[in-house]
Amino acid sequence: MKTLTNGLLCLFFSCSFITAVSQPPVNEPDYNKPKLFQDLPEKLNVRLHDFEALLEAPLGQSVNIPLHGMASLNGHIVSKSDVTDTRVKSVVVKLTNRKGANFTFTRIANEKGSPEYLGRIISREYGDSLEISLEDGQYVFRKVGLYDLLAE
Repeated sequence: MKTLTNGLLCLFFSCSFITAVSQPPVNEPDYNKPKLFQDLPEKLNVRLHDFEALLEAPLGQSVNIPLHGMASLNGHIVSKSDVTDTRVKSVVVKLTNRKGANFTFTRIANEKGSPEYLGRIISREYGDSLEISLEDGQYVFRKVGLYDLLAE
């Protein structure tokens, strides 16, 4: 009788495990979302001095940073990093000309004291985003798919 009880218990847990593992993801990615940056090339050079000024600007300040040709980033600063850590400075800009998008820009001082930069422009309503990356010694904005950055 004890063997039968143990066997049924093992069968119950096995079925429960198989059922739990075989569930589909909670949110299926929508790969047909419209593109927010279709008017821009795949790569854009980043002029760091334009973005460095954002790190010193006060909360609520309006920003207008040219990107490529007629394109620019327009918005206002909604968040800044704490001033307690001098190695890391970060700012978040809510963009007004790219509906629903936020631009996050971060400067990190490495062990040698030289700066490294990170940044993303992302909106969950659209299927693409821009990410700052270092390529051949030059920082560039590179187009990246939304679901290459996010996992739901």
